[in-house]
Amino acid sequence: MYPETTLSLESHYHLEFFTMLILAGIGTRLPLVKIPLRWLEVYFHEISHGIAVLLTFGRPVRLKLTWRGEGSISSRGGWSLPVLFAGYAGASLWGLTIYLAGVYLGQGEALTILSTLLILVIISTLLLVRDIMTFIIMTSLGLLFFLPLQYSNTPYLPDALRFIGMGVGFNALKAPLDLIDGKHIGDGAELANKTLIPEGVWILAWFGLGVMSILYMWQTPLPMEERLFSFMPFLS
Repeated sequence: MYPETTLSLESHYHLEFFTMLILAGIGTRLPLVKIPLRWLEVYFHEISHGIAVLLTFGRPVRLKLTWRGEGSISSRGGWSLPVLFAGYAGASLWGLTIYLAGVYLGQGEALTILSTLLILVIISTLLLVRDIMTFIIMTSLGLLFFLPLQYSNTPYLPDALRFIGMGVGFNALKAPLDLIDGKHIGDGAELANKTLIPEGVWILAWFGLGVMSILYMWQTPLPMEERLFSFMPFLS
């Protein structure tokens, strides 16, 4: 049984988390907020494809992002199955990564995460960007990771990073559901064609991974004995 003060702190944390989750969901629909969140989610979707191409001995060639939040990455070679799966899965995991940077801001882990994200943006810009619109968007995304490194002691910065990570995660959670349109187009349809596993199974897998990422956001800052799930030791 928790002492009253501990119960109060725990209740405050849960209230704060779910309030931020609701605000992140609302933010994905507000024009000035949803655009950068959408850019991030699309970038991480496409770069996850690119990383999977590299890991399966292919070569990413060009990254293209649009102002409206659409994107594509062209590549040569690579193993199509992990490459196709990586997009929606990667977006959820990168959102979780940004959230954890906010949770642990000021510690070595957070600085490593932010530095890694910034380096990833810089390298992908130098190697893959060929048009001015994508360059402008990538520069904006780079600033999102550069500024926290420069001003890590700013009071509201951890909450801002948590909000951004949650917004990316929320978008990544919703994105696979857009494939339920009866058109049989997109990563899920291509995976279904290649594996004979129905598109709905892939959509469910991506959605489940998005749910797990948000559960991880909720649980991992808590002390181990207070978590609902015992399999979340990361950065404990």
